[in-house]
Amino acid sequence: MWWYCTSHAAFQTLSHLVVLHRYSSRHYNNRNLFDVNTNICFSSFFRRRQHFHTVFNDVMVSPLKTRCCSPSSQQQASEAREIEQPSTVWELDFYSRPVYGKDNKRIWELIVVDESFLLCHVESVPNDMINSAELRKRVERLLEQVTVKPKVVKFSRMPMFNMISLALKDLGFEVKPSRRTYRLYHVLRDREANIYSKMPGYRSENTLSTSYLYSTERLPDALRGEKFAFCTADYSFLYELQSSDTIPYCDIFNTGDSILLEKELPGIIVYSERADSLASWTAGAEVSFIKFREEELELVLECGINSHYRLAKIAEDHRLVEEAKTFEQMKWHMKGFHFYAIQSLKETSGTSHIKGLWLLNDFMEQ
Repeated sequence: MWWYCTSHAAFQTLSHLVVLHRYSSRHYNNRNLFDVNTNICFSSFFRRRQHFHTVFNDVMVSPLKTRCCSPSSQQQASEAREIEQPSTVWELDFYSRPVYGKDNKRIWELIVVDESFLLCHVESVPNDMINSAELRKRVERLLEQVTVKPKVVKFSRMPMFNMISLALKDLGFEVKPSRRTYRLYHVLRDREANIYSKMPGYRSENTLSTSYLYSTERLPDALRGEKFAFCTADYSFLYELQSSDTIPYCDIFNTGDSILLEKELPGIIVYSERADSLASWTAGAEVSFIKFREEELELVLECGINSHYRLAKIAEDHRLVEEAKTFEQMKWHMKGFHFYAIQSLKETSGTSHIKGLWLLNDFMEQ
């Protein structure tokens, strides 16, 4: 039940943690919790990896290790996970599946899930009816059947961008191209393992494949911070923060995997003097996952449906490269789950505040 952090700045979301900051020398075995160059207090939620780094310039500051208070009980975390009503955010997929019919053509399906997993709609669509008009008709029919209408509908298939955008236009909700469709990935993997693979005409194919043979773009100024750090945190504690209402932008969803409840997830924290606006822009960027590209020695922030931003260029320093490799290894062991946080460099009553926190999933690591 710990956070482990490679960074500086305090991560205050619960008032009782302020005491730990004030008496840090006593509670942390006389370890200095302030970075000598910035005089900012370290987070009492994160467990730091090894080093603190300046974003984009790869300047290392002196190492620091901290430990902190544990989260509340598993029972409280379980209570926080209870879902009372369907989500108003839907995830939609309209695509072919790895099953071939007698005509040697792949079958098509429309799948719609909501972010609470209370809605999971699946229907087959004949090959000769794959068009925007037919898709619109089927979505309209589904809208008539549900009691909670969506406010946002996300989709992640770049090849289907035009058809889906046209089909969903002016239906009373926002259409958002995004790879932040984790519940949909879960449903597709489950159907791959338990349904498609048992159907006649099945051929093993990776229908979720995303090519990493791309060139990265410069990170937009609106998404740029000053420093970053590798860290880890317990998933159960992250989930509790979702319901704390202390973080302006927070999306820590239910993974649906009880095994992860007491596991540490890897993460990255970005620090900024303008953390509020940075968190706001990041929330709108639909960050889906972070990946370390070892050959290029860079951290890539995957956003939207097809944006690949260079979050940081990793210096050719052995320790820093090892941290990045460890980040990727932990992602693999945690089924691709990791997190991204944004925190202010400015001090408020002796501490800094977290402004954004997102659970991410690199579905290709599963």
